[in-house]
Amino acid sequence: MPFEALYCVWLIITLILNFKLFAYSIDAQFVLITLFYFSGWISSLVKKHKMKQ
Repeated sequence: MPFEALYCVWLIITLILNFKLFAYSIDAQFVLITLFYFSGWISSLVKKHKMKQ
C-alpha cells in the first residue's frame, strides 16, 4: 500500500511539473499491467495443459 501512495504522489508531482515524464509514467504503467495480465494468462494455459496430461 505505501508503494501505491508514493506512486500517486509521483504522478501528481509529474503532472504538475513535467507532463512529458507523467506521460512516460502512464505508458510504463500500461506496459507493466499488460505484461502482468499476459503472464497470468500464459500461466493458466500451462496449468490447463498439464492437467490434461
